[in-house]
Amino acid sequence: MQWDNSAEYSGLEGNDFLAEIAFCQAKITELDQLASKLQTVIEARDLGSNDQRIIDLLCQQDRICDEAEVRLSNLRTFADSEASLDGKNELANLKKIELRGYINQLSQAMTSHNLFLEEIDQAFLDKYFLTKEGKERSFLINNARVLKDFNLDQQTEKTILKLSSDGFQAWSQLYDSCSSHLVCEIVENNEKKTLGLAQAAGYLSSPQEEMRKQAFRSIRQTWTTQEHTCAAIINAMAGWRLKEAEIRSVKKTMHYMDKNFWRARISGETLDAMMTEVLGAQEEAQANLALRARLFGKKKFDLWDSLAPNPKALDPKPISFEKAIDIIKAAFSMLDPSMADFVDVMLKNNWIETRKLPNKRPGAYCTKFLKSRTPRVYMTYNESMKDMMTLAHELGHAYHNWIMRDLSIHDTIYPMTLAETASIMAETLVLSYLKENALSEEMIFDVSYFDTNSLNVFLLNIPMRYEFERLFYDKRARGNVGVNELKELAVKASKKYYGETISEHMDLYWASTLHYYIAGISFYNFPYTFGYLFALGIFAQKEVLKDHFKDFYIDLLRDTGRMTAEDLAHKHLAIDLRGPDFWQNSINMVKKKHFDFEKRARNYL
Repeated sequence: MQWDNSAEYSGLEGNDFLAEIAFCQAKITELDQLASKLQTVIEARDLGSNDQRIIDLLCQQDRICDEAEVRLSNLRTFADSEASLDGKNELANLKKIELRGYINQLSQAMTSHNLFLEEIDQAFLDKYFLTKEGKERSFLINNARVLKDFNLDQQTEKTILKLSSDGFQAWSQLYDSCSSHLVCEIVENNEKKTLGLAQAAGYLSSPQEEMRKQAFRSIRQTWTTQEHTCAAIINAMAGWRLKEAEIRSVKKTMHYMDKNFWRARISGETLDAMMTEVLGAQEEAQANLALRARLFGKKKFDLWDSLAPNPKALDPKPISFEKAIDIIKAAFSMLDPSMADFVDVMLKNNWIETRKLPNKRPGAYCTKFLKSRTPRVYMTYNESMKDMMTLAHELGHAYHNWIMRDLSIHDTIYPMTLAETASIMAETLVLSYLKENALSEEMIFDVSYFDTNSLNVFLLNIPMRYEFERLFYDKRARGNVGVNELKELAVKASKKYYGETISEHMDLYWASTLHYYIAGISFYNFPYTFGYLFALGIFAQKEVLKDHFKDFYIDLLRDTGRMTAEDLAHKHLAIDLRGPDFWQNSINMVKKKHFDFEKRARNYL
């Protein structure tokens, strides 16, 4: 399926696209002028006598900023979408860089505004929150004030923003460009094929082991040719973040995880509580992987089998896109018929992209056009069970955005920890539907085989990536980390979680994992495990709440942009995420999946 974004803009060089850019430039100039006025009034402030004038200026800036921010977000989504389809699209890549510069300028223009609100006394803030603009931003401002001790003076803040555009953000752009241009060679039916990474990755789900192994080796070899480039990029990006944390450590020391906890809207205690329970589930997760190896007739698990279909399935057949949609809609209807109707909206409007293209960016994601408040789903569909679940996952994200489209844009900015709630819930619904509608024990076992791969993904692989990143940042704080050292750290993290269950330890995932190279956020991985376990805890409420679950679930999703994860859990689930109980309960649900799979697998060994 091909997505259609023409309702947003006619093209990257269209008059409508260029007019929006010109509009944003004018608004940024206007904000710069207002910033000077605001600074003058703030400096003249005397015992609250100028407070109303300051509030009026702040609100005026808010309104103008919203106008520019919505359009810049829209423009960037359009350019990103074009670049994702073709990594060699030079115009799209240039537009991405240009727009990144305008977004940076907008942030600079709002620096004095933001610093003032983050540091002003509560009495003034309460007055500002009485305004429409202040009320809409109240949560985001209060949340930003958590890090106010790390704020620098206005000029230094602007300087950091100016430098970042051609600093670590440019390194991220380089990685994207690099990954889009890489190709792999695969031999199929005696025919040599040259494929992009996204196309080659499709073979990792092949029922033929030789094709999976060949794709795995070819992808790894391709990344090996770029290992020194990737090492330079990851070192530069981490070095930037560490140096910035050092510069911000004026009032108190800033740790490299402080901003990541804040951005995820959780405390360090919450992450520690979750990771402790995850580490405690290693035995079952490793046992599940060992059992899967035995199903393949092997003593240890081969990594190229990670996405393979069940080797004991009677006759694995490709799952067409149309069939996948039918299954997903039926599964979503289990929660709410309107959720299935939403899938029809996505289809009718051509908001899903699934084509196989030579220079297409690897991976899958959900994005949105902020101006029209409409979501988009991007992936490469290869007719496997894994692809169907990826489609469900991204449609879950899209549904999350869709049910929030009437809220203030400031109430729709949710953290990754909570973003994964809707996507994992969508996957859980599909798996539950498949089990409930299986026509035979063999079909149930097939679904269970796929379902329990979550132990590998969320209890071993994601925690391993998090462990590597912690090890890397600790070492990078002492200097650049070479390619061989990066590989050693990767293997160390792999051994910690996988033990001796795999035939070879992963040493190059730090290069091939896109998440390590995203400019806006580091430590991108742990929210996936958080989201998985959090979604399971929410799904467990389905049996408790019965017919009321739908409303409970939608209310919870609509709150994700205006609460911390801990406050959200307390309000809707009456639990404390900083303690072990919630995580233990979710882990126990995962273990139950494993034990059920283990029992069914005995019939095939």
